[in-house]
Amino acid sequence: MLRPLVKSADTARAEDSWENMFLKFYHSPAAEGHRAILVLDGLDEADYDVRLRLLTLIKEYAAGVRAGQPHPIGFVEEGVDVLNRTCGL
Repeated sequence: MLRPLVKSADTARAEDSWENMFLKFYHSPAAEGHRAILVLDGLDEADYDVRLRLLTLIKEYAAGVRAGQPHPIGFVEEGVDVLNRTCGL
């Protein structure tokens, strides 16, 4: 039997997952010479608030890149032009 997902204080936020899974690793000495390309597919099928949270994280990352920070993570958006429609990227 499937149980509904219950949010608790132990539930990781998307921002925490992004920081722990990608930013910390790819900006550490262990990732020297490594890059990641994240393929974003199905964004047009996600709820607006979910899209906005994810795309806001990407927008903040891109601002850091423009400011001269290292950029070992790249993004590819598949399908509908959700980035422009959601938050003007």
